[in-house]
Amino acid sequence: MFEKFLFMKNSLFVAAFLIICGQAFSQGQFELWGSAWQGGANDHGTIFSYNPFSDTIIDRFDFYANTYNSGAFPYSSPTLASNGKLYGVTTRGGYYNCGALYEFDPNSHVFNLKADFQSATTGESPLFSMIQAADGNLYGTTNLGGTYNKGTLFRYNISTNSLTCLHNFDTLQGAYPGLILQLANGKLYGVSDEGGQYNKGTIFEFDLTNNQINILYEFDGYYHGAAPKSLVYYPPSDCFYGVTSSGGINNFKGTIFKYNINTDSLTVIRQCNNNDSIGYEPGGGLEIATDNKIYGLTASGTPNSRGALFRIDPATDSVSSLFMFESSANGGASSTTPMQASDGYLYGLTSNYATQSGGAIFMFDIFSDTYYQRSYFRLDDGVWPVFVKLVEVSSSTSVIDYNALLKCNVFPNPASDVLYLSLKDCTQHCITLMNNSGSTVFSTQSHSSGVLEINISTFSPGLYFLKIENAEGFVLKRVVVER
Repeated sequence: MFEKFLFMKNSLFVAAFLIICGQAFSQGQFELWGSAWQGGANDHGTIFSYNPFSDTIIDRFDFYANTYNSGAFPYSSPTLASNGKLYGVTTRGGYYNCGALYEFDPNSHVFNLKADFQSATTGESPLFSMIQAADGNLYGTTNLGGTYNKGTLFRYNISTNSLTCLHNFDTLQGAYPGLILQLANGKLYGVSDEGGQYNKGTIFEFDLTNNQINILYEFDGYYHGAAPKSLVYYPPSDCFYGVTSSGGINNFKGTIFKYNINTDSLTVIRQCNNNDSIGYEPGGGLEIATDNKIYGLTASGTPNSRGALFRIDPATDSVSSLFMFESSANGGASSTTPMQASDGYLYGLTSNYATQSGGAIFMFDIFSDTYYQRSYFRLDDGVWPVFVKLVEVSSSTSVIDYNALLKCNVFPNPASDVLYLSLKDCTQHCITLMNNSGSTVFSTQSHSSGVLEINISTFSPGLYFLKIENAEGFVLKRVVVER
């Protein structure tokens, strides 16, 4: 009788958890936000939201005709900060016409210009999204300006509304920097489009404790590529994966590479080419999804000449094409970055040649490898998203805040010895791992962004539930332990 009761108790526990998990991943209402480079009421770009449930794009803000008061021509998406507001940059406009930093409240739809870039002091023309680091500040780069007019690395303090230049890039240490990220060691990592020994770009490390830059790798412009655009960190191998938009052995079509931090070695895992299914000129960022694979886009090439959505398998470093874009139906892939939303789907953008001429939104099921064409951009919504990665914002008023809680990745899954939890914001999280009877087998607290390692080598094989909780609520993820 006791065994039967225990079985029923465990079954009910698992069933309840699966119901909760199903609600968390399929019923949570959310929107995806981004920016368009041009279009809108004044043709200076827009901030838009996309509802994947109704497949509708809504223009939320038009950058002003008088760009002095709002900035103009945003190349990248705003960043969702821990205060629930969006912060972004424009390439032009502002007091000095060198770009501006803005704040937008996705609930009240109130826009505020927060800072103006000045070429000589803080830099000019910021192209890429900022990140919020563990210290709560926003960090980003400008493409021009600074002491040597090669770009800057800057910090924006939300509390004091202060914009500060931390580093002036030059030809020797790298020029025209791109996207940056922060690892658990607190340091920032990024790439520069040019500069270094061969003037073909670099990978750099920046220490926030002393504002010192360290060049990790200098691209040669030939075999290893040139003009790197982005990095993503894959903890199991302690490697960065990235792309170059030029260089390589196939007439400067770009490369896909990985860089090992411990051995200081760079390996090209794909030489991009004109007519293969991967395409060439991968100019955007990469996204690690819950299947432990890495996803990205190329801008050109393939038999359709419009680029492709591709997948990297870090277990084998193989690269496969998932979908080849076609101009008349879905546009060119451009330099955008796909993202995985809390419903498990990848969402991405094309920026040109589609039916409405201004780009489109697509959805991709990574488990069935199925492509879904979604809304097209119209001139009124904004057109031609450039270095854009959509940002998830919860539209639910329930206890579970999907935006705050699902900014994490758990991998590998299934796992055998170590489970990695990558947290992308700096709020306090309580992390609990439970077996299928509801007993806690591991618990800890995390106060910063980065990667947490959970040793599961002594756990019995089977189904577990990982609970990630913060002040807003919690989310549950299913984890399988295999041997």
